[in-house]
Parts: sequence; structure tokens; C-alpha cells
Amino acid sequence: MHITSIYNKIFFFIFFAMVFAYDMNLNLDFLKYFAIGITIIATIINLRGKFPKRKFELMILMLFPLIVSSLFQNTTFPQKLTSFVFYITFLVWMLFGDNILTTIDSVYYSVLGVCSGTFAVIITSWSMMYTQLANIYNSRQRVWWAFPHANTLGSIASASIVALICFLIFKKNKLSKLRLLVVIAEFTFMSVILIGTRSRTSEITIVIFLTVLLFSRLRKFSKLVRIVSYSLIILGIVFGSVFFIKEYALSDAAFEARLLIFQRLQTNLQTTIVGNGMVDFANLNTQNANGASGEIAAVTLFYKNGIIGLIVYVVVFATLFFQISSVQDKTRKTVSYALMFSVLVGSLGEALIVNITNVSPMLTLMLMSSVIFNTRWDGAESDKSELLEVNKS
Repeated sequence: MHITSIYNKIFFFIFFAMVFAYDMNLNLDFLKYFAIGITIIATIINLRGKFPKRKFELMILMLFPLIVSSLFQNTTFPQKLTSFVFYITFLVWMLFGDNILTTIDSVYYSVLGVCSGTFAVIITSWSMMYTQLANIYNSRQRVWWAFPHANTLGSIASASIVALICFLIFKKNKLSKLRLLVVIAEFTFMSVILIGTRSRTSEITIVIFLTVLLFSRLRKFSKLVRIVSYSLIILGIVFGSVFFIKEYALSDAAFEARLLIFQRLQTNLQTTIVGNGMVDFANLNTQNANGASGEIAAVTLFYKNGIIGLIVYVVVFATLFFQISSVQDKTRKTVSYALMFSVLVGSLGEALIVNITNVSPMLTLMLMSSVIFNTRWDGAESDKSELLEVNKS
């Protein structure tokens, strides 16, 4: 069996395990950490004989202040070690995604694993749906089966849909009929799941991703068509914003709970600078049963990593943003921008990128990094059988 075929099957099982570990009826959290460890091992293996100096320099530069700040956090040694593992994993996914999702086929098998794991959890907890739909407190009629929350399942669905769109863009006409049928089935399945969860942040994430792609396509049309299209998009954004403010920001209990987070943050000079560590929300959770304490990335980052953590995240994303500007291939550049903006906008509602044990950031961040740095995605050449080389820039 070819090494690439084995590699792809490993990623199928990695993402299957990550999703299946969500089942609250089981105690499978160890699968998440095992899957995360495999991504780090894959990076090390694929870096053999290669040394992307700039990436390593940036990683060390960002890792140093995070490690130093963790030493001053009021946490135990195991918790400091947990913080260290998180920092390493986050930076590896963000900077070395091209050494993990090495080919376009890696994306295909990863999403296949996510869909299979989601289907398995739903089947094993199908009866929970009836209770959730009948719950009088479930005003939006949402379902999430044995997943921790409807938004968790919604983020998995949106990340899968975005990844499938990327797969179709880069695979283009080289897609077999069987794989096309599989992709259509996955897309349909995850779309139905997303509708069932009614996760607004996840829906907005997809809208942002598609909007950026649409803007890039409009360049090929006449000036009149572009003007009309841009005007319609701007009007859509305006009316969408008005609807969001009127129906959500000013009247929705979930949004109000998010705003109350700022009032409930208990900080001092030390925690403001270095944070509380990558631990649970302690006093926040006791005051906010809604769970919104972990639903805004910036607030979660500030609480867990302080100002230092916020600065590191901004620098890393800014570095990737400027890296995108240097990408020569127009398709890869556009998809990279679309992925980044969807991740950043989605982070306004959810704090998924602050938790490496979530499937959504694992898939989305690695995919974004791979598209940005992997020059072999140019011209949809990434479906070749061999593992891709690392961009040494």
C-alpha cells in the first residue's frame, strides 16, 4: 500500500476519533489527545530534512512570551504543562499546516472522518433528539444529540462544509464520479445538521467564506455587473446588520449573556498581563450558567492568556495575513483570505480557536495554514500521489 494512502487513512481515523470522543454518553476524551498528538508527530515526520527557518523563528518568538507568562499564572504544574502543550499545538497548526494536511486528498479523508464520526454519534444517541426538541427552554428548536452543545455540532458542520468547498475548488475537473457522489452526500448531510443546530455563528461563518469567494469572481465581469453586484452585496450587509442588531443584539438572551461577560470578569494586574492559564473558567462558570463565558474568542483569550496572549494571537494572524499577500496563485490567495476572514468573524461569537480539543479549529486552522503555505496547491496540483514538500520560505 502506498505511503500516501496509509497517511490519508490515518487522518480519516484521527478526525473520526476526535468527533466520536464528543459523545457525552461515553468517556473517550483520551481519543482527542491521541489525535492531537498524531498531528504533531505527522508534522515532525514531514519536516525531516527540511528547515523552514522563518517559521521556526516565528514559532520560538511567539512561544517564549507564552511560556514565560504561564510561569507567573496561579496554576499548578500540570496546568502549566497543559498550557504549554496548547501553545505548541496551536502554533504548529497555524504555521505548519502544510506539513499535516499535505495533499488535497488529506482534506477529503479528514472530512470523511468528521462526517463518519458525526453520523456515529447521532446514531448512538438518536433518542436524545426528541427530548431536546420537546424542551420548553429550547426556544430555537435545536438538536445536538450527544454533543456538548448545539453550537459545537454546528461548528463541526460549518468547518466540514467550508473544507468540502475548498476541496472542490482545488480538485476541479480531476474529481472521480464516486468521490463527487461522496462529497455531495457529505455536503447534504452536514447542511441538514447545520440547519438542525440553528447555530447562527456557524451559519455566518459560511456566509463570510462564500462572500469573499464571490467578490473575487466578480472581477471577471464587466464594470456595470460589478457595480450592481457590489451594491447588492453592500445592501445585503446593511440589512443583515440591521436584522442582527434588532432581532439578536437588542433582544436575544444569549447575546445579552455574552455582554455580561465583560462585567463578570474578575481580574487584577497579574491576570490582566498573563491570564489565568488554559484552565476552566472557575468563577465565570458559576455566574453564567448559559456558558457564554467561553463564546467570545477575545474575551476567552484575555481571561486565559491575558494581554500577552492577545498580542501573540494578533501577531500570528497578522503574519499569516501578510503571507497571503505574497501568494502568487490567485485561487489560493482568494481561498486563503476567505478562510481567514471566516475564522476571525466566527471568533466573534464562539471561542473555538482557543480550544484545541474542538474539531472545528483543528480542521479549519490546519486547512488555512496548508492553503497559505503549500505552493503545490497552485493550479490544483495538490492531488498528486506524493507527499508535498514544505515551502521553505
